[in-house]
Amino acid sequence: SPTTAQPLYNQLQCEETIVISLAVVSVLAVIIFAAFFGYRMMHRGGKQGLHNLNMMEGAGSESSLDLDNLKQLELIGRGRYGSVFCGSLDERQVAVKVFSSANRQNFLNECSIYCLPLLEHDNIAHFIAADERLGAEGRVEYLLVMEYYPHGSLYRYLGLQTGDWMSSCRLAHSITRGLAYLHTELLKGDFYKPAVSHRDLNSRNILVKNDGTCVIIDFGLSMKLTGNRSVRQGEEENAAISEVRP
Repeated sequence: SPTTAQPLYNQLQCEETIVISLAVVSVLAVIIFAAFFGYRMMHRGGKQGLHNLNMMEGAGSESSLDLDNLKQLELIGRGRYGSVFCGSLDERQVAVKVFSSANRQNFLNECSIYCLPLLEHDNIAHFIAADERLGAEGRVEYLLVMEYYPHGSLYRYLGLQTGDWMSSCRLAHSITRGLAYLHTELLKGDFYKPAVSHRDLNSRNILVKNDGTCVIIDFGLSMKLTGNRSVRQGEEENAAISEVRP
């Protein structure tokens, strides 16, 4: 009868209104969440790649250090992709390599090599930490904090020192040990280090330690060699060989 049909109709209409309202609220919530997430990702910018690198299990980063205490004191070198400063971190003398935002990919690639498991070796430069921050002009810059080697590059060392046969052999032997370790594929338990091709080895990318041996540095153009493939951080294909200085 019309008297019983009207309440039933009103009830159905009310339920339909509730369903539509819930659907609208759900869609709005999804849109707001997506907008917020997108804003966060844009705001973080290039930090995601760096944070992923710092959280890798094999990373050599000394995470207990407070990089807010890092001070850049004196410019000691300028290269193709960054400038190097002598600095201090918690009263510890360090070297700080600074990359501009234009050279972010080289920074990430170098980080990815230093963060490889099992990379620690007497003849490979000791990596301490990586960070990104706003520079003096408000631009993003990327920092690699490394152990400081006061003798500087092998190029500079050989120009200032007169070495004998034994000291020259010591320098050469330490370089070959570091290079051989880079080229060696290692698997120890759950840790795997692929072979690494430096691709830019020269006397400016080798530092001299106080004991007269050397360490290899500067992995911005290096590649991880996995099986038959050469893999460079952030790239699908091999980097052009023309990138490497003769």
